[in-house]
Amino acid sequence: MDLDRFIESFSDGDVDCLRFAWNGEHGENLRDPNLELRRQVVDRVLTEPNSASSELLRVLFEAETECAKEAWGVRRDLHLLAGALLKAGGRSTVKTFLIGRSMSMDTYIECSQIRIDTSLASDLAGYCREWLEDCDTEAETKLAQGGASLFESTATHEGDD
Repeated sequence: MDLDRFIESFSDGDVDCLRFAWNGEHGENLRDPNLELRRQVVDRVLTEPNSASSELLRVLFEAETECAKEAWGVRRDLHLLAGALLKAGGRSTVKTFLIGRSMSMDTYIECSQIRIDTSLASDLAGYCREWLEDCDTEAETKLAQGGASLFESTATHEGDD
């Protein structure tokens, strides 16, 4: 498969070959027939993040965080995929990011390492504060509060290593 062409022409019809397709097992017994292709696409996207649409990044991020939850482990570069998602989609991807970040302890820790520029981080923190005013559930409130805190911290500490 030509990965560059796949990434460039990604559409709704391609989602099923990237989605997390869980066999119901955990850890080393987990099987996902889409894992190999998805990982190849993620690897390629991470080398050229601007080549992927926000929709492709969303699909990849959702699948990787769902997989991490059931595999009891996470890609060590998930924070890079998360950063690319937020950069490409901005406010429209915040909820996807925060839901994925909350999938497991591993996704929480890895996604908390995102590095995005100060202006984007400030905008996303503002979005989360606005969202807090309209949250209908305790779960939404926790996501919005956690997002505001993370993005505020990211904006404040950008470039620290």
